[in-house]
Amino acid sequence: MPKAPSYQFRRSAAIAINSGQAKTIVLSGNTRGLFYLPGDGEYVPLVDFLVTKWNVAGAAIVVVYEPHGQLRILENPTSGSRPTGNRDKLRDAWLKWKTGLSGYDLKIKEMLSASRVRMQAAALGDSFDSTLSKAGREPLVAMEFLRQLCLCSRTSVDGKPLLDENLIIIVEEADMLLPEGELARLSGVDRRMTGLCAEWFSDPLFMNGRDAVVLLTESRSSINHRITRLPQVMSIDVPSPDEEARSHFIYWFNQRQPEDRKIHLWSSQLNLARLTGGLSIHALRQLLVRSCHLDKKVTPRDVIDHVQDFIRTQLGEDVVEFKRPEHTLKNVVGFS
Repeated sequence: MPKAPSYQFRRSAAIAINSGQAKTIVLSGNTRGLFYLPGDGEYVPLVDFLVTKWNVAGAAIVVVYEPHGQLRILENPTSGSRPTGNRDKLRDAWLKWKTGLSGYDLKIKEMLSASRVRMQAAALGDSFDSTLSKAGREPLVAMEFLRQLCLCSRTSVDGKPLLDENLIIIVEEADMLLPEGELARLSGVDRRMTGLCAEWFSDPLFMNGRDAVVLLTESRSSINHRITRLPQVMSIDVPSPDEEARSHFIYWFNQRQPEDRKIHLWSSQLNLARLTGGLSIHALRQLLVRSCHLDKKVTPRDVIDHVQDFIRTQLGEDVVEFKRPEHTLKNVVGFS
């Protein structure tokens, strides 16, 4: 069995965050690929891969923001079957940061106070949930909310931080939130978003704190240069799968196929891995799934055609063109 792929980019990001080298990481490159989780024995998207590795109960709370989607506070299972209640932990810390009262204290205040004060306390108690709901619809609100969560987690009361766990924020499609361009040409929302993040990521308290922000994008250059050029921001490349990773996926895929749907190759799985250089795991899977469905042997010509089609989709039809000569060495040998 081929060796399971090792992902150096994740180690580099973990070292940068844990050592304090950088608290804002830009992961760019193969961010839409599939990555192997040894414990689950599955290939999963990058966000799921990072969450599984970093969402450790008692050590970190992971929050994932999907632009035009939702803001998710992820729960991690404890030794039993009950979740850790990360949402409640953040809510309680948020309320205590805003009011100086815990969620339990607010409930007591609601019961004991006069009607007007009780209504004010109830409104404060609902502020976290309403802000979280609004953040899913408005990106600027979401990023300001996440920034405030970092401020909240760094606040101490009586020498004890409001949040025991480290906060890790993963932002998908960061280039949609922070598009490249001169400030004068950006929309008002984009300018405010860029200014907010630049101030947030360069804040000395954030840089010296325990929290971290990970921005995901296919191209680092598509994120506004006012963010990527900050000395406090570190960029790490997520490379395309190498031969070892492709070899492992081919073996893993074939092992999961029923006996009547195994891969048929012109040669060995290792030669297929060598010939598919440049393909992502998604593209490699497409090639194998089609071959198994049609019960058709994969030939070198099939692989070359698939690689060419994949490169065209990545670079564009007008950027690259493949010329395939019809002559062979037989036409060359013996001729002047």
